[in-house]
Amino acid sequence: IVLTGGSAGAQGVTFRCDDFADWVLAQNPSIDVRCMPNAPEYYPPEVHTEGCHTREPGYQNYLTEFWGRVEDKSCMEFAQDNGVENIGELCGVTANFAQFITTPLLILSSHEDPTFSHIFGCEPRPGTPEHDEFRTEWMTAHSELVMDLMVEFPEIAFFAPNCRLHGIGMNQGITVKEEETGELVDLSTFITQWLSGDGTLSIHDK
Repeated sequence: IVLTGGSAGAQGVTFRCDDFADWVLAQNPSIDVRCMPNAPEYYPPEVHTEGCHTREPGYQNYLTEFWGRVEDKSCMEFAQDNGVENIGELCGVTANFAQFITTPLLILSSHEDPTFSHIFGCEPRPGTPEHDEFRTEWMTAHSELVMDLMVEFPEIAFFAPNCRLHGIGMNQGITVKEEETGELVDLSTFITQWLSGDGTLSIHDK
């Protein structure tokens, strides 16, 4: 069983992935349960323009209260055990809490998601030199986030094309180069490989 969703649905997948897996496995421990969020809020939190209101310290806590969202249980337990003050920032932004998800996980996230660079980066007006500089900083930071996660948590799979898009479709013909072989791999092939393996598989464009 693969729990998946796109955009806001992807964020829901990341929040409830482990809870869903626990419920399924309680019914039948032999089921292979995995999660595949497509365009969750996996963005570089530190990259934003000055005065960006969505990056204010209390904004994620506000979203938690406003939407009544239920965040990842193990992240919440970590925050409480370690005296984390800004729980919304830690457990509300996928880039911060993905490490707490223990169910096999495949994150689909482009290096430049215009939805998130606009909402959470408050990017400069397109077509300006400031925007070009911002894009470079954003994409570089996203790539570094992906590489750091791949090194520290190799059990989390990642498909990260170097594209400007929100959500990755099967029929878009998007490919990512496999670093060791140089082979171009499309999303459907990658997902097939991920499903047939143990869940530890990542690929991204630098």
